[in-house]
Amino acid sequence: MTLEVRDGRPVVVRRGSEAVRREAAVLQAIAGPGAPEVLAFDDAEPATLVTTVLPPLRTHGLSPAERASVVADVAAVLARAHAAGLVHGPLRPEHLLGRPGLVLVAGWSDAFPGNPADDVAEVGRLLERLADGDPHLAATAARAQAAGRPTMAALAELLRPNRPGAGGEPARSTSRGRPPLAVVGLAAAGAIGVLLLTGGRGAPAPTPTPAAPPPTMQLGNAVERDGHRWRVGEPGDVVVAGDLGCNGVDAPAILRPRTGQVWVFASWSAGTGRLVATVPGAGAAGIRHAGTCDRLEVRDRQGRWRTIG
Repeated sequence: MTLEVRDGRPVVVRRGSEAVRREAAVLQAIAGPGAPEVLAFDDAEPATLVTTVLPPLRTHGLSPAERASVVADVAAVLARAHAAGLVHGPLRPEHLLGRPGLVLVAGWSDAFPGNPADDVAEVGRLLERLADGDPHLAATAARAQAAGRPTMAALAELLRPNRPGAGGEPARSTSRGRPPLAVVGLAAAGAIGVLLLTGGRGAPAPTPTPAAPPPTMQLGNAVERDGHRWRVGEPGDVVVAGDLGCNGVDAPAILRPRTGQVWVFASWSAGTGRLVATVPGAGAAGIRHAGTCDRLEVRDRQGRWRTIG
């Protein structure tokens, strides 16, 4: 990683292979306020990723309202990641950039499908460090680390200034627990496999992000369907599901960012998928609802959404 100045502004340049490609896919999936913007991405070996950067966040001297606003902004971008099926992981001081009103969360190279509640606890620990004796912030920090912790989106809203309960104790989440999204894959002789899992508690299924062109998008190869957990393909794959056969039956589809290959399954019980396209540089996939059918879309290296099939 290097810091450079391009077009008069500082940027971060990362070079590598699969880790850099994965980070580019993650940042494209969570694009929006609070996430580093992808300014350029070259998939050629070694892959090169250029993103925006801000100075380290300084919290000394901030008022309780400013500290709550900072944590709310952090929680908002993490909530968007959770909607894409991703967990950030530990929040270290070097991950927090910018200033109140312009916060940037870095450190997405290790993002993975996991339990969003772990991220909520991380934000609770961040808020605990910033509480600085403020009783409302301290109470919110404690609740974010408790067993009945709220969702990340709820925590972000409750920390917003002028919101009922802002800075105070967030409401307990009423969402039902779901199994954690583990990442494992099955692939042999060029075929893509689907594995059914059962049991466990943890992360809610991904929900669409309003800014994403398709109404349903996920990054990661684990999903929950009809009370079961499914692991599709191999680590690093992107899986989405929809009525792609226009027959009233949902089925999974896979994008493999490493190769740009796209597979479609006939059903959740199908053992192998059918290779339908190759889109070099594609890093995200989504489902667009179109009347009685669904359409599979992938986002190419230029950030354009392309319909497959």
